[in-house]
Amino acid sequence: MKKKVSIARALKEKNRVAGQLVAIRKIISNENSLGQNTSRSADIGAMYEEEKKVDSKLVSIKTAIAIANVKIVNKIIELDEIKSRIAWVCKINADEGIKYENATYHSSGYEVKYDAVLSKAFLREEEELLKKRADELQDEIDEYNAITYVEIEFD
Repeated sequence: MKKKVSIARALKEKNRVAGQLVAIRKIISNENSLGQNTSRSADIGAMYEEEKKVDSKLVSIKTAIAIANVKIVNKIIELDEIKSRIAWVCKINADEGIKYENATYHSSGYEVKYDAVLSKAFLREEEELLKKRADELQDEIDEYNAITYVEIEFD
């Protein structure tokens, strides 16, 4: 039965169906080929048919959500890129000062003076600005998802 629901609710249903699909696939993968005289916990042939139905349902839900999100796709893409950028900014090496390289138990190694163009303080500030923008975008997307409706299939 098809039902009209908010995108927020459709996303919850998508996650539920995706979890169901993972569970079915795990059983099929684990029990498809067993030693002789080993019993299976499920009818693998029937589960394979069920997997195809659940997969099709997931495609249908994702499609409905994607079509409805066309108006905010720029925000969704920007948010995704900001999350990637935050991860990258957090990994930039900003070491400064003297460090000892190749130190071992028998040797103190050698001294290297590091100089960073982008300081740790600058990178922390950038991270905070990016996180603030990510929060703003997420709030806008959440609001849109709460007031925009799609029609999806429910069991």
